[in-house]
Amino acid sequence: MLKRKAMKEIRHWFEQEKHKALCILGARQTGKTTLVREFARKMDLTLVELNFLSDPSAALIFQGTPDPAQILLQLSYRNPEVDLDSEKTLVLFDEIQECPEARTAVKFLVESSKCRFVETGSLLGARLKDIRSVPVGYELLMNLYPLDFEEFMWATRINPQIIETLKNCALQSVPVPEYLHGKMLELFRTYMAVGGMPAVVQRFADTGNPGEVQTLLDSLWVLYQQDIVKYADIRDRPWILTIFDNIPSELMKPNSRFMLNSVRSKGRYTALEPSFAWLTEAGIALPCINVTEPVFPLQLREKRSIFKFFLLDTGLLCSRYKGVSLEIIQNSHRTNWGGFLENMAAQILCASGYSLFYYNSRKHGEIDFVLEEGSRISLIEMKSGRGYRNHAALNNVMEVPSWNFHRRLVFCEANVFTEDGIGYYPWYLMPFVVSGNVTPKEIPFSFESLQIPE
Repeated sequence: MLKRKAMKEIRHWFEQEKHKALCILGARQTGKTTLVREFARKMDLTLVELNFLSDPSAALIFQGTPDPAQILLQLSYRNPEVDLDSEKTLVLFDEIQECPEARTAVKFLVESSKCRFVETGSLLGARLKDIRSVPVGYELLMNLYPLDFEEFMWATRINPQIIETLKNCALQSVPVPEYLHGKMLELFRTYMAVGGMPAVVQRFADTGNPGEVQTLLDSLWVLYQQDIVKYADIRDRPWILTIFDNIPSELMKPNSRFMLNSVRSKGRYTALEPSFAWLTEAGIALPCINVTEPVFPLQLREKRSIFKFFLLDTGLLCSRYKGVSLEIIQNSHRTNWGGFLENMAAQILCASGYSLFYYNSRKHGEIDFVLEEGSRISLIEMKSGRGYRNHAALNNVMEVPSWNFHRRLVFCEANVFTEDGIGYYPWYLMPFVVSGNVTPKEIPFSFESLQIPE
């Protein structure tokens, strides 16, 4: 079992939120079910599982009656040896998007039994419209992403003292010891190529061979395509599939912006927005919205029709280009892998709780990421080559008198240093530099076009 930071969040829920269910959201294959099973094992809880995808008959329990006593009675018939009124019992509603009635029933169940309830859903956000009554106030939402770089280091058995050294260097803005710097650059490039999907990381940890994971990543791509065909509205399905298949090529363009005409000739954003929203709410893609000014609050300056569209996992992105993973690991500059690096940054920022924004104007140029840290704005530039000091856009926006920035960060292959008010950090320190500077989003995968039922 891979060590996950989310285990700490689940334990906090279990100990502090006794009158709420836990709803774990995230794309398929990010490890939600495995995480709940491991938590139950560690806490010595009796686990009752209902998987509405593999066992459709489980949904019959929730049809025809909202009465929690009747639901608990039918659950006890299926699990006669389990005390369903015990604090040591954990009930898992797995793939709950297949049974919207079960999620509606949660708000009654948490008030009627001492046992605890966890819901997991791979496409719950995308299918929210199927739920009559969302249990607002009766569940705690938690988002599960692929493994971050620290978790990847745990999986590859990096010495904990090394990890603490990296954290301290990030916190104190001091250079990483040179004997570590080169090794960490190599490991981070490997992480980019392998990605953070649990099964993929486990295969790499077992074999030590990045080439062993290609088949798994190809299977994941097909699985997401199959989910689109199965779950998306038939009217939007062709556009969603086209958008999904086009994400890699759009990210490899010079400015990484997703161009609507790559999906539909003379396509209008309003017509395609539900398709982008579906992929976002399913957790498969991460939108990064353009802002007209890098000024707080960023949401008031969104230009939603101009955006970048990243994949949830950079390993998945690398798998679309045969041979590029090896070039990234070997640090070959024959391939322009700036798009892959930006995708990795988006992945790290989302996992750290940030909403994704960027800034681009003809006058000033493009800033890769604009962050909201409380009421303060910070800027991030990702540099893949040796010209990391060349950042005209960053220089331009720093000269605007009315724009004040909290942090100006460049992530590159260089060791830590500060120059002209800009902090330069190696890529592998990014998770530690940005972690803890933002309050996590209350509702993950938020997208403006989502239809909330009455």
